[in-house]
Parts: sequence; C-alpha cells; structure tokens
Amino acid sequence: MNLHIDPESFRPVIEAAVAAAILRLRSERPTDRLGRILLSKREAADALGVSIATLDRLTAPRGDLRCVRLDGRVLYSPEAIREWIAVREAEGGRHED
Repeated sequence: MNLHIDPESFRPVIEAAVAAAILRLRSERPTDRLGRILLSKREAADALGVSIATLDRLTAPRGDLRCVRLDGRVLYSPEAIREWIAVREAEGGRHED
C-alpha cells in the first residue's frame, strides 16, 4: 500500500493554528507574558490610561486601589488592578474622590 499525502493539504490547518497563536499572543498583556509580578507607578498609570497624579489619588489609603510599598517604592499587582477595574464596572464606572 502506497500512501501519498500532499503537504499542501495541511496548509489551511497550519495557517489556522498559527493565526490562533498570534491572536492569543496579541491579547496577552506584555507584563503578563513576561511574568512580571508588580508594576511601577508609570506602568500602572499607563495600563489604566491615567496620569501618575490620578493614580496617586486612586491608591490606598486615599483611594481604594491596593498597592505594595517596597523600599520606598509604590508598586501594583496586575491582579489588584484587574480587581479594582471589576469593582468599578460593577458600580457602573463611578468613582468618588
């Protein structure tokens, strides 16, 4: 028995798999992909689309965004930012300063 498989017949399957992998990579945040545990003030502000001054107002104890204070630096976990966003969404997006 002689079985002939045309390599071109696999092209659509391979292209679909590559396209799906590219979409997954594009949807991941770079900090998540790099395994970062904590974000700097600048990175957190950029992720939220706000200024550092606004981030300072949102950060506990003044606001309710949790942070980690380490060696004089204020850092944020991606999980804390996601949780904070989820609470804002559940409240209809309102935030009181």
